[in-house]
Amino acid sequence: MAAQHGAAQTLSQALGFATGVLVVRSLDKPEYAQYSVVIAIVAAAALIADSGINATVMSIGGALHQDKTALAGLFARAFRVRYIFGAPIIAGAGTWAAVLLIQNGATTGDCILFVAILVFTLLPTLAGGLLRVFYRLELRARYMQAVDIGAALLRLAIVSIGLWFNIASAAYLLVGGLLVATATVAAFAAGSKAGQMMRSTPTDNAPEFWSNIRRVLPMTVFLVISEQALLAIASFRGDPSIVAEMSALSRFAVAFVVLNAVVSDIIAPRFARAPGDWRRLGKLVAGSFFSYLAIVVCFISLVWAASPLLLALLGSGYSNLTLPLVLFAAGYGIANLAQAMNVIGQARGWVHWSWLYIPLSVAALLLCAFVLPLNSVTDVSVMFVVQCTPALLTQVVRILAGLSRARAREMNGR
Repeated sequence: MAAQHGAAQTLSQALGFATGVLVVRSLDKPEYAQYSVVIAIVAAAALIADSGINATVMSIGGALHQDKTALAGLFARAFRVRYIFGAPIIAGAGTWAAVLLIQNGATTGDCILFVAILVFTLLPTLAGGLLRVFYRLELRARYMQAVDIGAALLRLAIVSIGLWFNIASAAYLLVGGLLVATATVAAFAAGSKAGQMMRSTPTDNAPEFWSNIRRVLPMTVFLVISEQALLAIASFRGDPSIVAEMSALSRFAVAFVVLNAVVSDIIAPRFARAPGDWRRLGKLVAGSFFSYLAIVVCFISLVWAASPLLLALLGSGYSNLTLPLVLFAAGYGIANLAQAMNVIGQARGWVHWSWLYIPLSVAALLLCAFVLPLNSVTDVSVMFVVQCTPALLTQVVRILAGLSRARAREMNGR
């Protein structure tokens, strides 16, 4: 199952990678910087708007997956919490996007257009993220595979049409992304009977949702601030070319999307539904961690060995960036290992000690601010590696704490 799912995700992400390379090569650096700002903020806002909501549904739904009425009520509650919590986040994302777009040379008209596209893209994105949890709980990975491949093909077609007719621009590509997001959530809604779920009577566990949001939100916000600080520093202390270069070099991290899909869609649901034996849970977590770590090491080595070819794919404007490329590969390896452990831990509701990320990330930011000049893409790539480390350390502590609590419950139950 994992191998089959990984193969489908590999196809989907290969299409996405080809599309991303075409986008990099079709836009000049200032325009690509503006495009990248919008894409980065959409991802950041979606992450904050989740803040444990998906994990709460996963952890509760793992015990309710055979009771369709209760499961529908759980999702009805989750959708209400998601959009109540998400509304101010969407507004804040639009404001922050406007600031960075102007700093990266966008005109007033372009800025208004890009912010409008961002807002309308976030609406289906937030719904789609929650609907994916439904398919994970139902173990319907094949349907998700089909939708993801269809979305990747649609995105590639939109970019190809833009290039063929010479109309590819940041605005055109962002509108294309909005169309893909809308089509994706429509497919997920049709397969899950989302309308029927929305009309169901919500469960009465809203306090549990808000409790988990309060626990996870501080870490999530600081994680996003840490990522956005990198984008802000590149925008304010550098120029649009640095933003474009760091975004282009990040294209090769697409390999981790395949792994994370296997973790989210295959491993985490089974982890959520596994019996509470803490020894078995520990073995599952350890096996996942060290397997992922080995893949990260291989990925970094391959990127270093193939760097001339990879940089050539991006175009002549991105040559001589071997060191930043390898550093970004290392940073993304660390970040995605942390994200994988986050998904696995949250599948059991292990969110205690999330606050630890705050002091660790502040220390990392201060270290970079006082040590690095941060006026080149190499400096930014070093900062990226340093920034990603606190997330991994926090996830390790959270999982150890979760295993400790599972052990204590097991011992008290004897």
